[in-house]
Amino acid sequence: MARRRGVILRVVTALTIAFLSPGLPQALTDEETFREFRFNFVNPGARALGMGGAFAAVADDATAAQANPAGLQYVLTPEFFLEYRSIDQDTTIDRSNVGSLSVDQSTGARSLPFLGLTSVSNPDTTSDPSFVSFVLPIRGTVAGRRVRIAGSRQVVLSEDRALSSGGSATEARFAFPSFPNTVNGSTVEAYSVDTLVSGGRSADIVYWNVGGSIDLTQDFSAGLTLTYATLDLKSDTLTEVIDPLQLFLDPTHPRFPAQPSMDVYRTNADGKDSDVTFTFGIHLHPDSVFAGGVSPWRFGAVYRRGARFSVPEKTFLNGAPNLMFGTTIVVPDRYAISASYRSPVHWLFSLEIERVEYTDLLQGFRTGVNYLTGGQVAGGAFGINPGQSVEFTIDDGIIPRGGLEYVFWPGGKGSRRLALWAGYYRTPDDRIRMLHFNSDDSSVNAAYMEAFRGGGPADHITGGVGFEFGPSSLRLAGEGSSEGRQFVGTYTYRFGTGR
Repeated sequence: MARRRGVILRVVTALTIAFLSPGLPQALTDEETFREFRFNFVNPGARALGMGGAFAAVADDATAAQANPAGLQYVLTPEFFLEYRSIDQDTTIDRSNVGSLSVDQSTGARSLPFLGLTSVSNPDTTSDPSFVSFVLPIRGTVAGRRVRIAGSRQVVLSEDRALSSGGSATEARFAFPSFPNTVNGSTVEAYSVDTLVSGGRSADIVYWNVGGSIDLTQDFSAGLTLTYATLDLKSDTLTEVIDPLQLFLDPTHPRFPAQPSMDVYRTNADGKDSDVTFTFGIHLHPDSVFAGGVSPWRFGAVYRRGARFSVPEKTFLNGAPNLMFGTTIVVPDRYAISASYRSPVHWLFSLEIERVEYTDLLQGFRTGVNYLTGGQVAGGAFGINPGQSVEFTIDDGIIPRGGLEYVFWPGGKGSRRLALWAGYYRTPDDRIRMLHFNSDDSSVNAAYMEAFRGGGPADHITGGVGFEFGPSSLRLAGEGSSEGRQFVGTYTYRFGTGR
């Protein structure tokens, strides 16, 4: 017993130090690998996804540990929950240009200077056991109040992104009137310098949670989940300024002997970090107002504080160390309110409004690390004004959610229960975008803002089905939008009788 207490004391001490200790200065950079994070912000569970994520008022099973910990009060027996999620995101490719490399075959006329920009974000399909939870109702009461405790693990982000897709790659290509013509296959065009970017990012954020709930009154409960969050980040980019004629390479840069006509810029972030954060929820179920003792209405509100991480990053020029700093990844804070109504037999309707603080991503944002967007392309020859700054932005967003559930018994009451779900939610632009480029040439500024723009709102349609058999339930749900699609399968097992 003494040994166990010693272990618990060490764990509590470690969590306290992690919570109180200051981290590295928070600063995300303007690299292409960090402009887009698709966090898993849909409440866990196939039922929640099938209902569009409108679940803060509905959560009444083991998923409440994250959806709204106050909803754990509805768990009457020990309950085990397992989720498997597959996410398939679409690739985005943005292009823009000023001028042209084409040469008029009869007159030799050219439209120079030329600047062509391409930005590619290519995510891999991911499949993970994304949520597992166990809830234990406390026997009897504590000070006359019912208490539930829960432990869970949630994958908040599991994502691999590349900066190329098929024949498209992130790059900047430029040419000036002083450049000669060259032959490209069977076409004569202006000679150009190509700035090609390769590489990508792998990021995994996992939440390890311990939470609980308590009845404060007959109709009102509160819950808190404490989270130990971990990040495993690997990001590596290689920018190659390819200039065979060496018309625009900086002669002061030391180069690799094997690459005399190329400057090579590299960024590398590779590390792990952790943070302690929390989720707090309240739940109102005005049962005492109704004669039958059960209210068809439920209301929920939840606040989720996002984790903050920092990992070391280094930059290199032609193999020589250049800069070293801390790159921070922030999971945005979120707030949600929700209401649901259940009809006497078959139907359940739910609505939710969630606010996401996407601007948290820009805390201490650092520009100039990305060669393409730092005003370094072509040595700053495109009207770059050092007195102006390159600016990026992102807006906080509102996510409206709505869903419905239809429950019936195909073989009549007493047979196995079948549930059908349908839902909808709309996500705002969650991509960091360029707001201003530091050129005195308006056409160059417009080209940069077009190539490094944000995304847009997306409409998500969801649906699912669930089966119950004895103490177990199996549920499946899917979601589709202009951004991609995801599928979730869950299994629940309930032990014993109600407590």
